[in-house]
Amino acid sequence: IDVLFLDGWDVGTHKYRESHLKAFEAAQGKLSNRHLILVDDCDFTPPVEGKDALLTPALLSNGYTMLFEGRQKLFINIL
Repeated sequence: IDVLFLDGWDVGTHKYRESHLKAFEAAQGKLSNRHLILVDDCDFTPPVEGKDALLTPALLSNGYTMLFEGRQKLFINIL
C-alpha cells in the first residue's frame, strides 16, 4: 500500500476514533517502505473530535511527519 486513505466511520458513530486507529494497525504490515496516510474529517473541535483523534498522536510518536492539516491530514513515514 502506497497511500492509505482512512475515512470509514462517520464522526459520532460508536468508537469511530478507535476504528480508524485499528484500521491503520491492520494495514501496517502491508504498507510500502515509503507511504502516505490520509485521514478525512479532522477539523472538528472539542468536545467532538475528528477521526484522527487517536491516530495522529500514534503516527507522530512512531516518527511520521504531518505534511498538511485541515479537513484532512496527510502523513508520510519517510522524508
